[in-house]
Formats: sequence, C-alpha cells, structure tokens
Amino acid sequence: MQPGIDLRIRSMIKALSETVLPAVDPANKAAIEQLHITLGSLALLNDQIDHAYAFEIADLRDLIATVAGLADHVGTLSDSSREAAAAGEAVVAGPPVSLARVRDANNAVRAAVADEIAAAYARLDGQDTARLESWLLANAAGQIGRERAFVAATGFDVFPDTLQPIGALLND
Repeated sequence: MQPGIDLRIRSMIKALSETVLPAVDPANKAAIEQLHITLGSLALLNDQIDHAYAFEIADLRDLIATVAGLADHVGTLSDSSREAAAAGEAVVAGPPVSLARVRDANNAVRAAVADEIAAAYARLDGQDTARLESWLLANAAGQIGRERAFVAATGFDVFPDTLQPIGALLND
C-alpha cells in the first residue's frame, strides 16, 4: 500500500517542524525563516492538491473561451491560436489525462492569448484597445477569483471577506 500524498506531505511537515527546526541554531534567522516558509508552503500544497486538476481544467476552459471571444475584438485569429484552442478543447472533452498534460495545454492556450493580445495592440487604435482591455478584465473575473481562493490559506489576500471557497468555484 502506497501512502497518500496528503500523508506524505503531513509527514514532511512533522519531520521539519519537530526534528529539523529545533536543531537549527536560533541565531540563524535566515534558516529559521526559510524553514517556516517551507512549512507554510507544504501546508498550502496539502490544501491545494485535491483541487489541482479541477483548477487546471477550469483555467483551460476559461482560456479556450478567451480565445473564442478574442476573435470578436481583434478580428481573425492566427492558425496557431485556433490550433492551441482546439487542442485544449480535446483535453477538456476527452478522457482524463495527467495534470502535466492539462498544464501543457493551458500553457499553449495562454501563450496563444498573449500573442493575440500583443498583435492586437500593435494594430488597434486607442478606442479599440480600451474596449479590448475592458473585455479582458471582465473575462478574467472567474480566473482571478479562483486564483485568489487557491492561495487564500497564505493569508495575504487584501480583500479576504470577498473570497469564496475554492471547492465552490470549481464545483467539486
């Protein structure tokens, strides 16, 4: 029987906090600070792991929708953008794949979005770029909410009262 990821992360947290941290020279403030950052990061990772796949799929769906909506704002899309979006759609609609494969599709579609936006800025006038910016910001609201919720446990959010639980945002 293989121990689950959550048990392995909790074991690392315990080893670092109960064995390594007490062994560090208290005068070595940088080492102690780095251990606390590592402990916090492991705890956050443990909170995130169950939502990672759904988070990436939601991100990919939003990016695909962004590519589709960009055509209304920038005109004809490049072949590579359409191909990246189609490949992303195949990942979303197909059988489950590895998290790495979903991330690769995300990165490809994200790069296509960035390329389309950069090309649009090079050819659109001020009024059209203002409309594009407004649409992009409105379009990104869902992703921004998910990203804020995904790292909420850090306690760094400026508006914590407006955070929603990550599970509710991912419908999982």
